[in-house]
Amino acid sequence: MYKRSKEMRCCDIAGMKGGPGTVRFSHWPGELPEHVRVVSLVTLMDGDGIGYHVHEKETEIYYMIEGELVFNDNGNAVIAKSGDAMFTGSGEGHMVLNRSGKRASFLAVIVME
Repeated sequence: MYKRSKEMRCCDIAGMKGGPGTVRFSHWPGELPEHVRVVSLVTLMDGDGIGYHVHEKETEIYYMIEGELVFNDNGNAVIAKSGDAMFTGSGEGHMVLNRSGKRASFLAVIVME
């Protein structure tokens, strides 16, 4: 199945999971496989972030497309850059923050157990 960018469902969420600023999501439009909850391009401008949260009975995978973000993986902060991937399993927590001075984006996929 092929979808054009104009078909994506876009939404801006302020204070995502208690994080600063506003995060833009471009969600896959339509049906997803049974265990896939989210497939979305996530864009954060400088100063934007997603607050720390824990995933229960699901796994989230990020693949960095553009820019760089501070990625906090269960309390361990790293700088994630274009081409890097992050994996947060069930019972684990994470957050991201853009302090780069530039736009950053990543593909987010959430798979349920």
